[in-house]
Amino acid sequence: MVRFLLRTLTPRPHLVARTAGGERECLRFSKQLALLAYLGARPDGAASREELVSLLWDGSAQRDARHALRQVIHQIRRHAEAELVHGDGALCVRREELEFDVVRFRQELAAGRLEDALALYETDFLSTVTVPDAPEFERWADDLRRQLAAERGELLRTLLARAADEGRWAQAARYARTLIEQDPADPEPRLRLVELLALSGDTVDARIEAERVRDLPEADERAIARALAAGAGATAGHPASPGAGLPEHPPLVGRTGEFAHVVERWKAAAAGTGGAVLLAGEPGSGKTRLLAELAPRLRQDRGLVLAARCYPVEAGEPLAPFVELLAAAHAAPGLAGAAPGSLATLAGVIPEIAARFPGAAPPATPVHPAVLAAALLEGLLAIADEQPVALLLDDAHHASPAALGFAHRLARRVAHRPLLLVLAARDAVRAPRQTRAMRDLAASDAVETIPLPPLDAADVVQLLGALARLPQEAAGAALAARVVEHTGGVPAHVLALLRDLSGEGRLAIRDGAWAITQGLTDRRTPLPAARSRTSVARARLEALDPPSRALLAALAVWQRAATAQELALLADQPEDAVWEGLAVLARRRLLAHSAEGSYAAPRDATGEVARAVVSPVVLAELHRNAATLAELRAPQDPVREWFVAARHAAAAGDMERAAGDAVHGAGAIEARSGKSAAWKELYTWLDALPEPLKPDIAARLPQALREDTAAPGKGESAA
Repeated sequence: MVRFLLRTLTPRPHLVARTAGGERECLRFSKQLALLAYLGARPDGAASREELVSLLWDGSAQRDARHALRQVIHQIRRHAEAELVHGDGALCVRREELEFDVVRFRQELAAGRLEDALALYETDFLSTVTVPDAPEFERWADDLRRQLAAERGELLRTLLARAADEGRWAQAARYARTLIEQDPADPEPRLRLVELLALSGDTVDARIEAERVRDLPEADERAIARALAAGAGATAGHPASPGAGLPEHPPLVGRTGEFAHVVERWKAAAAGTGGAVLLAGEPGSGKTRLLAELAPRLRQDRGLVLAARCYPVEAGEPLAPFVELLAAAHAAPGLAGAAPGSLATLAGVIPEIAARFPGAAPPATPVHPAVLAAALLEGLLAIADEQPVALLLDDAHHASPAALGFAHRLARRVAHRPLLLVLAARDAVRAPRQTRAMRDLAASDAVETIPLPPLDAADVVQLLGALARLPQEAAGAALAARVVEHTGGVPAHVLALLRDLSGEGRLAIRDGAWAITQGLTDRRTPLPAARSRTSVARARLEALDPPSRALLAALAVWQRAATAQELALLADQPEDAVWEGLAVLARRRLLAHSAEGSYAAPRDATGEVARAVVSPVVLAELHRNAATLAELRAPQDPVREWFVAARHAAAAGDMERAAGDAVHGAGAIEARSGKSAAWKELYTWLDALPEPLKPDIAARLPQALREDTAAPGKGESAA
């Protein structure tokens, strides 16, 4: 069991003893600590007495040096109250009782726990202390100090690259600053800092750092210009100033994994393994923002990065987004490798290509879309043959079926080419003409779908913490939970709510910290937002495709959990359509947690709105289907299910059916508990119905009772 901690990567080296009452410092830096550090750093934890004497008492008489060594060992035992160093001819440190921060640092590095390793390294090894009259020890310590500093430098570079690949520009910039502190004369981390500040949108600090790079003896003006240009088009937000609210483009949160995955796919494409990625999410889930953040990151690597957007008005030009992408690449060297016929076709729709290749005569008649598609495909692949290409296409749900078909065709052709196609689209397309093409694209083996789920409370806490300090962790967590509950975690709605609260002065930044009023964390007080929770839920449901919206309405009407097979009956949909709808609702977190294999609607504003957004005719049909399902379930639980069926039949306006189902439920109670209990339950159910329904059903109950009594096999009814 580890009982002692030897800390040397700290400004004040010391030995700590762990006791039942906590930690106790038992040695500060001295020759005792130097001895422990030397032994702890040895591979076997041991050294001869002669070696230690030469190391720490070089120049002293042998007799005096050996006596001093014995005194040091005695002092270690006395202060530690343990025999940490033992042995006769050779001295050994008891590794099972001593944890040495240098050894632990290297163990964390080897295990890939880089953040943990960095946390151990507060300062260079024994950099603030010296051992008088021990030049051999100082030379040894200096060598180890340089080794550890180099290992820390590689660690920081790895963490910097990882943070940059994940779009965490601010964190990457902090690693760059630490590298600069380690070696102020090294221009590489300074250039990286300029680039990262530009990517984060902090152009002022980027230019200040660029001037500092220019002061270095070997400043490269072209490298400085490239670093400053890295942030062109970046949308990451500036740190909020005191008294300010949310910036227009706050830091991107909750998308680190998705960002890093696309970067990895881009690296694979650059190595020759291309493909296609579909970023899918509901409106406001951050698809456009994620593409905007990805573009400057992908441009850091060798290759051509092109971006375009689809619009619903492009029906007359079905391949318009890909024509736009190729027009932006008209000067790419590889385009010259396309066949003359393809260049001629492209020259007819892209004037820049006609100007670059005068010999490519545009066709005199309109080009058939299939011919244009073949020419576009050849042109893009010809460019990719000479340099890696990334195509970023936003709002693909607006693309025509022809454009989606072309994207699918392109995705299948680039598996072994340096081309990556990144599409962003809603996860449920509402226009019928696009539904099939979008479904085929998303289901293709050639396209990897990356869902963008809503944010959770931890993401909102991260967002708030990235803008200013959260003085009270509990208050920040409580506010984040309420924000997610109000908005469903949809990033656009989250930001809108935070801006509302900031605009009203209920949420502000003062002296670099968030000032959160008590009313924002108290669940009993409604959040003072311009858009109510109900209006946010309505906006989310209106963005659903009709089948998914009908499925959620069916669950909201049923008000209980149901299997996919039962949902097919409730919503009157084929079972495969039910599974597709459930996938959409799950991605958007519009389902409540239920038992394995069953699903339920949320018991909040979402469920209420789901019932409200369907027409009265559809609502009545859903209640009829719910009554049928309850009747089918009645053999397993007759008392409960018959009364549930009766309630739904009444809501559907079928009073005769409602009365009959209620009587069946009363009969089940009578068989178990007698007539009195049956009548009591029957009238309890009747009293719970809405007032307008009671007279009609009450009038029908006697007839239902008589019919139930007369039914074959029935004994005396509940009457």
